[in-house]
Amino acid sequence: QGRFWIKEQQSWLALHSSLAAKMVQSPRNYTPVNGAPTLKSGTVPGFIKTTVEFGIFTGVAYFTEKGELSDFPAKDYKMFCLGLVGFFFVAYWLVMRQGTTKAALNPPEVINSQEKGIVDALRNIDRSVGNMLEQMPCFLLVNFPYALFVNPILAGYLVFAYVFFLILYPVLYDMGAPLLFISTFPRYFILYYMAGAVMLAALRT
Repeated sequence: QGRFWIKEQQSWLALHSSLAAKMVQSPRNYTPVNGAPTLKSGTVPGFIKTTVEFGIFTGVAYFTEKGELSDFPAKDYKMFCLGLVGFFFVAYWLVMRQGTTKAALNPPEVINSQEKGIVDALRNIDRSVGNMLEQMPCFLLVNFPYALFVNPILAGYLVFAYVFFLILYPVLYDMGAPLLFISTFPRYFILYYMAGAVMLAALRT
């Protein structure tokens, strides 16, 4: 059983990496037809990826989270509150990094330059903010019900873990896939786990 589980996880990771790499490249992922580019939609691959990952981490939550929706004493929210402050700080740091670079530290001729080093640096800055903002709605959607009704103590530690992997994004962005996945995959998995745990607790209630 152990070997089967390992092989199953290896197969899933290979599928996940393949789909994720294609999604990263999606703006340039087209096939010329009669000289004109044709865009390939990520609707089906995205649905498959979401379904597989949500299913896996809901399965993990099934064995690790046992209770119904519950109330918890205020002291249990200490780590969660501190983690949210950490997320707030890092989020604003990324936004201020973008704002000061573009509006305070560099003249327009630098910002509009086509020099590769400058273009790459600005892309890193913009995507670091973009990725943070893109994930924020899902982060907030599952974080609060998970912390409030399922497991506030673990929620705090998971928020700190999320913030740690978020900080890695600008560090790893220029390296591209698959190293960039060190920042993105764990954050997806944390949110899938929380969402699955909330769903299971609601069904048990």
